[in-house]
Amino acid sequence: MCFQFNIDCLIINGFLWGGKKMDVILVRTPKGSPLTGDPAPSKKYFLDYYEDLALSYLSSCLMAANYECKVIDTEWMRLDEKSLAEICLKEECNVFAFSVHAYDFLKVTLRTILKIKVTRPNVKIILGGHPLTDLDVQIMENFKFIDFILRGEGEESLIQLITAIYNSNKYDNILGLTYRKKEQIIRNDDAPRITKLDDIPEPYRYMWESDLPKPYYALVCASRGCYGGCSMCSVRAFYGKQGHRWIGRSPQNVVEEISNLNKKYGIKIFSIIDPNFIGCGNLGRQRAIDFANIIIKKQLDVKFDIACRVNDIDIDTFRILKQAGLYKVFLGVESGNQKVLEQLNKETTVDQNLKAFMVMNELELLVETGFIMIMPDTTLDDIITNLEFIKQIKKFQPYRLGSRLFTHPNFDISKKLEEENIVYGNLLEKRYKIKDEEVSKYYSTWSILYETLALFLGKSNKLLIHSLWNQEALNYILKLNEEILLFFIELLEDSIKKIRNNQYDNQYVSLLKDKFKDFVNQERNELDKFCKDIESSLRQYEWIERSVEL
Repeated sequence: MCFQFNIDCLIINGFLWGGKKMDVILVRTPKGSPLTGDPAPSKKYFLDYYEDLALSYLSSCLMAANYECKVIDTEWMRLDEKSLAEICLKEECNVFAFSVHAYDFLKVTLRTILKIKVTRPNVKIILGGHPLTDLDVQIMENFKFIDFILRGEGEESLIQLITAIYNSNKYDNILGLTYRKKEQIIRNDDAPRITKLDDIPEPYRYMWESDLPKPYYALVCASRGCYGGCSMCSVRAFYGKQGHRWIGRSPQNVVEEISNLNKKYGIKIFSIIDPNFIGCGNLGRQRAIDFANIIIKKQLDVKFDIACRVNDIDIDTFRILKQAGLYKVFLGVESGNQKVLEQLNKETTVDQNLKAFMVMNELELLVETGFIMIMPDTTLDDIITNLEFIKQIKKFQPYRLGSRLFTHPNFDISKKLEEENIVYGNLLEKRYKIKDEEVSKYYSTWSILYETLALFLGKSNKLLIHSLWNQEALNYILKLNEEILLFFIELLEDSIKKIRNNQYDNQYVSLLKDKFKDFVNQERNELDKFCKDIESSLRQYEWIERSVEL
C-alpha cells in the first residue's frame, strides 16, 4: 500500500482540523474522571496528555485518499462524556469512527454513541481498537446502534469502508469488517497484516499544529506486534489468527520521522510505543543498533524510551541505545514468582528478570516495570516472594505493589479463568474475587496507602521529565523514588505480619495511614525545597509553550 501524502487543512477553534464539511469524524473516547461524570475533570484527571497515534495515522491515510476528516480528541480537549456527545451532535458529518484503546473505555464509548444515535439515528457508527477484535459479533448483537466494527489494523480497511459508505457499495469484500445486513451480522474474513510499515504515511500531528498546549513528548510507532505469547496481553488478542508476529519499520524510516519532528516542532523527547521495540533475536538487536547509530551520526540531541521483553536485554545493545538518547525502558516483568510467569505464558524466568535489571542498573537507565502482584489464586506467601524480589530490583513503581490481573474478555487467560468459573460478569465488565482473605486485606492496605501517595507521585514524575538533561535533578528524583518504594514496602510487610497474627483491624490501618502520610508530607516538603533551589536550571521545552509546572 503506497500513499501520496498531501495535507490541505486549516486549524479550527484551536483543536479541529479540516475546513470543509467532513466525510469522517474520528473520536478519541474519554477515560478516567469523565466516566464518573466528574464536573471538573481537568483538575482531577487531566494532569497531562499525550497523542492518540492511532487517530493520527488513520487521519493521515484518509487525507491521502482525499477524504476530509476531523479529530475530536477528548483527552487533549478536556472533554467529559456529556461534552463529547454535544460536540458530536453539532457536526454535520454522517460517519463517526470511535477508537477504543482499552476495554475500560468501552462503556463510555457506547453511552456516547447511544446519545448520538437517539438524536441522529441515520448516522453511521464505526468502532475499532484492540479490545474489540474477538468481541465484535457479541457487541453488535447486544448493541443494535453499532453499524460497523473494524478488526485489526485500520489504515487500509477504514478507507475501503468509507468509500463503500459514500458510494453505496457492498461491504462483503472489505477484509476485517463486521457489519449488519438487514437482521444478519456478517463477519468478513480477517485482513492480512500490513507488512510494509514504511509505506504508511507519517501520522498527522494535529496537537502540534494547533494553538492549544502541547504534550511533553511525541509518540512514535517503530514496529507492530510481538513474538511473545503472553496470555494476558492485548497485542496477542488483537492480532490473533493473523499472527502476532513482530513487524518493524526500517531504522532509517523511524529516525527520519524523529528528525522531522525535531526540526519542525523542536521536539526532543520521544516515547516509542511499540509493545516490543527490540524485535526478534540477533536481527532485532542489529536493527536497534542501526537505529541508535543513525541517531548518533545525525547528532540528534533527543531522549527516548522504549518497551521490550526481559530476554531482549543485553548490555552491548543497550549501551549504544543509551548513547543515542535512551533514558527509560518498560520491562514486562510481571512477577518475581516462576509459577506465575508460567501461568502467564511469559516464556521467561525470574533469573532473566534479575539479569535484565542488572543491565539497567549498570547503564543507569530508568525502568518502568510491568507487574501483576495479585492473581485470583494469589496467596500471602506469593506476595512476600514478590516483595523480596522488588527489594532486589528497586526500580519499581508503588502503584504496581497492588496491581491486579486485568480480565478483559479477549485475553487468553481470561477465557481460561471463565471456563473455571473464576471470572464473572457481563460483556462490558469481567471481574474476579480474590480467593484468599489475607490477600484481600493486603490489597485493601495498599489501596488506602497509595491514595495518600498518588498526587505526590504525579508531581515528582513531572519533575522527572524536566530533569532528563539535568543530572543533579535526575539523581535526586531517583533517590526519592527509591526511598518511597522501600518505606512503602516496609509498611506493607508490617501489615502482612499483623494479618498473619490476627492483629489487623481498623485502628491498626488508621495508624499505618497516619505514619505513611507523615512520611509523604516530609518527602513533599523536601521535594518543594529542592524544586525551588534548582528551578532556574530546569529545562524549558520550547515546543510545550508553557513553563515548568510542578
